[in-house]
Amino acid sequence: ASVYSILSSFLEKQKLSNTLQMIAFFDHEEIGSGTATGAESPFFSHLMERITLNLKMNREDYLRIIQRSLCVSVDL
Repeated sequence: ASVYSILSSFLEKQKLSNTLQMIAFFDHEEIGSGTATGAESPFFSHLMERITLNLKMNREDYLRIIQRSLCVSVDL
């Protein structure tokens, strides 16, 4: 239910924006946060940095994007 609500809102917002927007969904939250691809792992931050570098942004741009980002944890 949480994923559906978030994804629906995200897709609707995408129609109104020309900015780079992302969402990430992690499963097995209670036991998996500390895994190699869990929410506490460096996986997502590394992915974000690679995306910004691929978009010809530099590390300063990446850090500014992180500063302006919003992170929400939604559990049932």
